[in-house]
Amino acid sequence: MNKLMIVAAAAAMTVMQAAAIDVAPVNCNVAETEYASECDFMVFKVTGSGKTVQEKAKKDYKTVTSLKVKKGALLMKPSTTCCNTQDGAEVCCYDTANLYATVKIGKDTYEVALADLNVIKWSVFGKDFEKAYNWKTQLKQGKKATLESDLFLSTASGVVDAGTFDTAWVDGLEEEIALAASAFGKFQVKVNKANTKVSGTSYCQVTTNSTACAAVWTPKSYSGWFVGLRNGLQGDQACFNCDCIDAEIFGGTWKASYQAKRLTNVSAQQLAFGAAYFAEDVLSGFDTEDEE
Repeated sequence: MNKLMIVAAAAAMTVMQAAAIDVAPVNCNVAETEYASECDFMVFKVTGSGKTVQEKAKKDYKTVTSLKVKKGALLMKPSTTCCNTQDGAEVCCYDTANLYATVKIGKDTYEVALADLNVIKWSVFGKDFEKAYNWKTQLKQGKKATLESDLFLSTASGVVDAGTFDTAWVDGLEEEIALAASAFGKFQVKVNKANTKVSGTSYCQVTTNSTACAAVWTPKSYSGWFVGLRNGLQGDQACFNCDCIDAEIFGGTWKASYQAKRLTNVSAQQLAFGAAYFAEDVLSGFDTEDEE
């Protein structure tokens, strides 16, 4: 298997820090105006399995075969334009994501990278939403609430457009891929205890007091489905739709689990590829420096 990856030479490239999201999500019903400080990268471990089409090079035909994401990572990248403040709390929003994966198709294994997937939707909701969002007065110190969450990623800028291809790197070679992925999961909201007690209440009643407690929003695990097209592949075929295209279908199921100790692009790539990472001068659009 060809290797596009280069082994990290410095220990500084393997920064692994404990992390928690101490920011609120965007309230879709409230207009935000003020920009806030920079938000953290968020990394998820990814696995998956499904089906696709593979060419039998020596026999000159194509066949349906298995597809398995052996190791993978999803890097959620915060927006630099829509992170802002709302009701005194910092708000983070994520509009693009990078996907790194070691993928086995049939008997062959590939290293795949896809940059700047559009985060079409990533929301929280559920029975305890009001309690979690109004945690200052409805969630006691040290208590937590669990919300439902949904996630939709796409190479298209709209909700559905399977014909929108992005450039991916597969073992060092460019390939056009169209991808859409949906998933459902959980988000936990926990109120940390204040350093000093607020007299007369077990709630935070947060003010400008720097010793006041805060709500920590932490994503958990997600599971869902993916579907897409790999463009430009060759092989004899006939079709029943109006235009035959040189693109192969792939699809299946996937799972993602939040990795709280991974905060960087490099650590996400290491999760998918081991001790290697994309060199900055090899792929444009993939910044391999540690973001702190």
